[in-house]
Amino acid sequence: MVKPSRAVEIQRKYYTDSADRYDCMHEHEGANDPSITRFVHAFLRMLQARSALDVGAATGRGTSDLKRALPDLFVCGVEPVAALVEQSVKDGNWQRIMFVIAGCLKLDLFIAMSP
Repeated sequence: MVKPSRAVEIQRKYYTDSADRYDCMHEHEGANDPSITRFVHAFLRMLQARSALDVGAATGRGTSDLKRALPDLFVCGVEPVAALVEQSVKDGNWQRIMFVIAGCLKLDLFIAMSP
């Protein structure tokens, strides 16, 4: 296993230490803006998407909202910071979605296209 760089260690420590406050600390970024989420949901419906991958899912609040809006969509959240995934469980955001604790650079993703 490759040891993470010092910058990655600092970032993971920050998110580990602030996991219980993550959502309120990042509210100002607009991820929960109703017009943005409606647009994303409509776009996924238009594409007839069958799955969605949320890389950097944090506490899974957005991932959970996506699954609630599109219940037939397979939704997977990827998050490298275990404390954020644990916060997702505490907040109830993990239900009906798959969470993977992994750094996205280490994931081997195979995308199958249907004819």
